[in-house]
Amino acid sequence: MISSRGADGVAHATPEEADDLLSLRRVVERGDLVTGSTTRAIRADREHARPDRGERVRIRVTVRAERVALDSVLDRLRISGPITASSHESVSHGSHHSITVTPGERITVSKRSWTPLQRRLLRPARAARAFVLVAIDTRECGVARLSGTRLHMLPNIHSGIGGKRYRTSHDATAYRASVRTAVSSCLRAGDGLVVFGPGEEKRRVCAALSTIEGAKPTVAEGIDSGGEDGVHVFTRSEAMRKIMSETKLARVLGVIEEAIRRAGERSRLYAMGHAEVSRAVAARAASDVVFSDRLLADAGEEAAVSLLNGAESGGAAVHAVDTSTDAGLRVSGLGGVVALLRFAP
Repeated sequence: MISSRGADGVAHATPEEADDLLSLRRVVERGDLVTGSTTRAIRADREHARPDRGERVRIRVTVRAERVALDSVLDRLRISGPITASSHESVSHGSHHSITVTPGERITVSKRSWTPLQRRLLRPARAARAFVLVAIDTRECGVARLSGTRLHMLPNIHSGIGGKRYRTSHDATAYRASVRTAVSSCLRAGDGLVVFGPGEEKRRVCAALSTIEGAKPTVAEGIDSGGEDGVHVFTRSEAMRKIMSETKLARVLGVIEEAIRRAGERSRLYAMGHAEVSRAVAARAASDVVFSDRLLADAGEEAAVSLLNGAESGGAAVHAVDTSTDAGLRVSGLGGVVALLRFAP
């Protein structure tokens, strides 16, 4: 999140990823003034112009928020309400309009008063290091970029090598060049690069990846699968934790496994599901809360936002986990939200 504070209760924010949209959803309330860019059809006043046709222009409008809704599937936040100000003279004030916020779109939020939690949610976070993961064997290669808990997979790359019963021509040099091209397309400055898979192919491709400017590939052992399956195996492996111990995904996996361990011991110092976690949050007993998209789907946005804000106000560390990873699927299977407790409520 890129943000800055202005005078008279005004804050400027530019979300950079899907998690930032959720933070904005937790900040914007009914009655807030939100300014952003949008498009609107402006009817032409020219002679002989068709009344049902107009030119769609990009303008900046300010709306008084009446409805705030998060679309986690399309990674966008929609803020609707009456227009109070606009940059185009033909846009009438009082008519309703929606501002759609996506990563990279800058908005301004004006409130009468800001709570400490709302200020903290908009505070620029320390940039988390992303990793490009390469799961390779002699047959196929999977390339993915892990940012926070979100995993973006590229299509698998196939070498064309035949199976045991069929002999085919196989150009290993072209295969490694294709892997290098795919990695170059998603590797950014400061990203980590991890290569793993069965056999020695990972070391051969590692030499090819070393020629990418700024790339410092690390070889991980113990992963016996290539392709997309190998990527998913790595994200829940001990090798991942050793290499990426400071990442958000590693911390989230630690919370999930600790909750499962406490459940196996029949401890009362954990909670799963919206109802249990809500009771723990109300008692200010939660120390860590991990949730997935299922919480918003099952409990509803208003209840989910109230729960998360209450947890963070009570001193709990709140982590969102994406269902593109095994950790997110595990949380969804446990009711959409999991919490570690300081004491039994």
